[in-house]
Amino acid sequence: MIFVPELGREVTDWHYAIWSGTADMPAAKRERYKSRMRGDKVGASPKPNKGPEPLLPCIHRGQRTGEAGKCGGCTGNANFFLFKCDLHGKCVVTDKQVAGAVSCKTCKDRKPVFRVKSESRGIGDQLLSVMIAAGVQEKSPDAEVLYECAGEIAGNVRPWVELFWPVSGNAKAQEVFCDHTGDHAAFSIAGLARWEWWAQKFSAKPVVPAFRGAFDEWAVPYAGRIVLSPFAAHANRTWPVANWIEVERQLLSLKFGCVVIDDKPNRTDGFQSDKVISESPRRVASLLKYAGCVAGNDSGMAHIAGMLGAPTVAVCSRMSDCNIFGCYPTVQSIGGRNIADLKDTKPDQVVQAILAQTRTDGFPAERFASILAERDRDDLHRWLPVYGTLWQTVKRINPKRIVEIGVRAGYSAWTMLDACPKAEVIGIDADLAEHGGYKGACEHAKRILFDKPFELEIADSHTLTSLPACDMAYIDGDHLEEGCYADLLLAEQTPIILVDDYTNLESVRVAVRRFMAERPHLRGEFIPSATGLYLIRREPC
Repeated sequence: MIFVPELGREVTDWHYAIWSGTADMPAAKRERYKSRMRGDKVGASPKPNKGPEPLLPCIHRGQRTGEAGKCGGCTGNANFFLFKCDLHGKCVVTDKQVAGAVSCKTCKDRKPVFRVKSESRGIGDQLLSVMIAAGVQEKSPDAEVLYECAGEIAGNVRPWVELFWPVSGNAKAQEVFCDHTGDHAAFSIAGLARWEWWAQKFSAKPVVPAFRGAFDEWAVPYAGRIVLSPFAAHANRTWPVANWIEVERQLLSLKFGCVVIDDKPNRTDGFQSDKVISESPRRVASLLKYAGCVAGNDSGMAHIAGMLGAPTVAVCSRMSDCNIFGCYPTVQSIGGRNIADLKDTKPDQVVQAILAQTRTDGFPAERFASILAERDRDDLHRWLPVYGTLWQTVKRINPKRIVEIGVRAGYSAWTMLDACPKAEVIGIDADLAEHGGYKGACEHAKRILFDKPFELEIADSHTLTSLPACDMAYIDGDHLEEGCYADLLLAEQTPIILVDDYTNLESVRVAVRRFMAERPHLRGEFIPSATGLYLIRREPC
C-alpha cells in the first residue's frame, strides 16, 4: 500500500500506478479511475437491489375452448385465445410476452423469476456470475432463477456454464446483471472482487452449484496428476511459459505425474508431459476434478477447478481482482495486486504451493517419511498424497478388522492402522518380486508394524479358498486382470472391498468393471489419486 497525499489515504500499488500515470491504460479510462479515487461514491459498497419481484406466469394450459375474443372475467379490451385451465378450471389467456405460457389471473401458483445475465467473454467471469445465480436461488428457494449468456458470447462459454447451471434465453423476469465492464472501476476502487461487489449489490452471497451430470471415465487414467494450465486469454495475466516449464521439470524430478491442458495446438510443445488439447468441457472438468492439484493463471480453468473443489494454485497478476479466488475454499492464489510484475512470482514458490495443496489434512507426513525403507525414500513426495488419500478413506470407513492382500513393505497397513488405531490388520503376501513388490519386503513390514495389531501370513492368495473374517478387504496383490479378479472373488462376501491401483493400471480397472457388471447389487465409488482407489459396498456409498 502507498500513501497518496492528495487523497489522504493509502491505495494499492496498482491504483497508485493509475494515479501517477505509470499504468498502461488509455488516458480516458485512467481519468475515470482517478475521478472515482478522488471521491466518486460508486467505489463505496453498492446499494442492494430492492426492486420488485415479477411473477412467472403460471403454466397450466388446458384445451383450447374454440373461442377467440375478449374474456370479460379476466382481461381488458384486447382479444385473446381462450383456454380452460386444467388445474383451476377457469378461463386462462395467452401471455404474448412469454412464449408458450398462459396466465391465470390471481393464481396462487405464481412464483418469482429472476434472470441472471452476464455479457463477459471469459469463462471465469461467467462462472462467478453463475455463483451469484446460485446465491439468488438459495436466498429465494421458491423462485425460478434463469441464466443468460448474452449474444454471440453464448457459443463460446455456454458449454462451460452448463456444466453447473442451465442457460436460458431472454425471458420476462427481474434482471440481475453481473456487469463485468460497467462495474469494473467501482469494485476495483472499492478493493473488492467482482463477486464480492455483486454479493452486496444483489444481497445474495455466492454459492458454488453442484456439477450437473456425471464425470467422464475418460479422465480416470489421469487421476492424481498435477494438471498444468499455462495459458490465459489475456497476456497480462499469463505467467511466462518458461516458468511453467520449470515448474513441470521440478515436479517430474519429484516423480509426480503431470498433464498439460490447452485449447490451441503447438503452444505446449516445450513440455515433456502428456498433453490434452481442445477436449470437451465435460472431459476437461473431469480431468480437473480428479487432479492431484491444478496449477494455472488467473483464467477460466482455475475457476472451473475452484467450482469443482479441486486443490488449485492460481498465479495472479496485478490486473487480477483483489481476492478474485476467495469464493473457492480450495484455491490458493499467488501474486496479485501487490506484486510489481507477474515475473516476480518464481517457479519455486509455485512448486511449494502445489506440494502443500497435495497434502492431506491430518495425515502424519513426517511419521510416514520416517518408516520408509532406504530404497523408497525418493518416492516420498509423490507417495504422500497417495497414502494420504488411503488414510482419509479408511478413516471415513472406520473398519474394525481388515484383511490386506499384498502387503509389500507394510506402508498401506501402517497407514490404515494410523487412521483407525482400534482396528487390526491381517496381511497376506506371497513375498515375491512381482507386482511392485520385492523379495524380503515383508521383513520391513514386520519392523515398522511390530508394535501394531498386525498379523502377517506368507501365502499366495490364489491358493486360498476363503479369507479370514473381516469387515473390509484391501486388494493390492496380483495386478494382472485375472489375478485381480480372482482376489475380488475371494473377497466377495466381505461387506466392504477397497481396491488399489484403479487409476494407473488398466488391468485392474478391467477386472473391477467386470466384477461390478456381474453384481448389479453392489455400489462402487472411485476415489482419485495417482494410484486410485475403488470402494465397493453392498449398500449405497
